Amino acid sequence: MNIVESIQVALRGLAANKLRAVLTMLGIIIGVGAVITLLSVGQGVENLIREQLQGAGTNLLFVVPVNMNEGAGGGPPGMRSFEPSLTSGDLQAINDPFNVPLVLKAAPEVNTTANVVYQRNTLGLQVSGVTYDYQDVRNSRVAEGSFISDQDVAARSRVAVLGVRAMERLFGPDEYPIGHTIKINNLPFEVIGIMEEKGGGAFGSEDDLIYVPLTTMQERLTPDLRNSRGEPLLSVIYTQVVAEEQMDEARQQIEEV
Repeated sequence: MNIVESIQVALRGLAANKLRAVLTMLGIIIGVGAVITLLSVGQGVENLIREQLQGAGTNLLFVVPVNMNEGAGGGPPGMRSFEPSLTSGDLQAINDPFNVPLVLKAAPEVNTTANVVYQRNTLGLQVSGVTYDYQDVRNSRVAEGSFISDQDVAARSRVAVLGVRAMERLFGPDEYPIGHTIKINNLPFEVIGIMEEKGGGAFGSEDDLIYVPLTTMQERLTPDLRNSRGEPLLSVIYTQVVAEEQMDEARQQIEEV
């Protein structure tokens, strides 16, 4: 039997059993379509997670103070608690290439919640004290204006950079925030920049944040956040590692320091 005869026999069989043929075709079509859909959804979720992690920073390690004692912080036994203990000395040690050669940059941050006022609008917002390196380590960029500079940190300037969501909540749709003055815990700050929109992610939304110079935060907004020696404390230190495959080795170096 040649190919032509085989095709003719197959067509006669399909014509004789039309319902079974249609059901078989539907089963194949639905099965293939379901597989393609699942693969597409899985790839989309993978891409979304990758984008969120990359948006948080490239080759990023978080250095946070953890109390390893049993029942730390009043919690149940075996629980870990996060208690401020990091200082600028820790930051300098991690930034020293002789101590941690696999770290490209380290950026500190101090967090607090404050009352933020613009005209008659009062909001409770998260405020972060940062340095210039924060934008590189955390992949954060300004859409308009400028970010916190080294000069702002050295001069303890009262300037602020707004996340896009914080800006929308404080200012009207027709207002241009840069150059205006807002009050953070009753202290005036000049708005110098607006951040690019990043959206929510695994680490929360940066769009709701307000950024101020680290030194201004420590002296003006969180003056009591100090250790027993009177040193200002840090909430977290973000570190950017040279390469992804060296993350574990960099973590070990930081732990040793």
